[in-house]
Amino acid sequence: MDRDSLELSARYVAPSSASEKKMAAIWAGVFELETVGLEDDFFELGGDSLLAASLVGAIKAEFQSDLKESQLADLNTPRKLLSAVDKSSGPDRTVLPSNVIAINPDGGRAPIFLVHGAAGIVFLKPRFRDALDPEQPVYIFQAQGYDGAAPPLASVEEIASSYLRSILQVQPEPPWHMVAFCAGGWIAVEIVQQMQRQGRQPATVVLVDTNLPSGIRKDYSLKRIRLGNVHLPDVPDFLVAWMKGSLAMTRRMKFFLKTGRFKDFHDSRANEDQAIRRHLVSSTWRRNKRRAAALSAAFAASDRDGARAQQASELASIYSSEAAAVTSAMLRRAYRAYRPSPCDFPFSFIVSVKRSAPFDDPEFPINRLLPNRRVVVSGDTHGDAVSSPETAQLVQRLVDGKAISEDEPVRKPAWVTGGDPAG
Repeated sequence: MDRDSLELSARYVAPSSASEKKMAAIWAGVFELETVGLEDDFFELGGDSLLAASLVGAIKAEFQSDLKESQLADLNTPRKLLSAVDKSSGPDRTVLPSNVIAINPDGGRAPIFLVHGAAGIVFLKPRFRDALDPEQPVYIFQAQGYDGAAPPLASVEEIASSYLRSILQVQPEPPWHMVAFCAGGWIAVEIVQQMQRQGRQPATVVLVDTNLPSGIRKDYSLKRIRLGNVHLPDVPDFLVAWMKGSLAMTRRMKFFLKTGRFKDFHDSRANEDQAIRRHLVSSTWRRNKRRAAALSAAFAASDRDGARAQQASELASIYSSEAAAVTSAMLRRAYRAYRPSPCDFPFSFIVSVKRSAPFDDPEFPINRLLPNRRVVVSGDTHGDAVSSPETAQLVQRLVDGKAISEDEPVRKPAWVTGGDPAG
């Protein structure tokens, strides 16, 4: 096919150096074109997930690069791709695990390390990403094991240790900035504690709509029952124990009807039963596939140029795999088993209106575990908090060390507890 027959926005820029000619030739071969220019766009050329896999495979073979398909959303021309390959193949090359995705790695600011939530994989919506500073590099952690390249990790402590190693690979010296979504906040808390034991201190840690680990959350919700904004008297401990036992018995009965095993699947020992493990992985797989399809469709509908929708489609494909199902099941078990220790680091919380009320309760475990926290409300729902551009703007201001007050033009801003995060 002749390149001139395509409707491309960029004029033809011919390759000149040997490496440029190699890169252009690889692109031409993958797209079955006579020529490809250095500024030609992957998606305008008709790129899709299959062509992305072919292109990345050919580049890895020719340049010995650790390029990932998801990076084509940003490295969408031969020139950009070659620049990234040259940097990743040089003497200062940093080879990161396959579960770490670099967004705008050449930006001029200190990077933000972004930790996934309970889902284990981050679909970073365009509106959130575009609200960050154009020079802001972001490194996104997806749960190890999702792509099948490495085995999943069994505990929050192991996950935090792995992510900390990657953080120090990218940024050996301070400042270190972390942002964590939802349940991933506890991975960030564990990373902070491991850093402190090593004599290190992060600059900024923002926890976005982080709730209690699921095991602790159930205990708290049974003891501190609310009707709207009204606290009922605390339930006595013996009644809490009775309710937990009743719930466990109900789970055993339901599980028996599904699997023939009279066991509580929340019990870590149940996972040793291969029949139960297969059932949990199978149900997780079905749930992941439904969620991946919905998220991929939402990205495609919201994206104007298709580049980031393509990236989301690739992540959705990974998310719906069998390896992802195993990883999801293990990640949920790790969150349920995690019992955090108190930490005096000054965490900044961004929470939705829906999740903000417990922070007014002195007995809320987060208030006791993280006493130096500051909390600001952004958005009505969990979905607003983790994906809105207003939250991204708050994140950028916190990372930049700028003050945030009630007068900020953000969605429903209001300090619930603590002081100014910059102060």
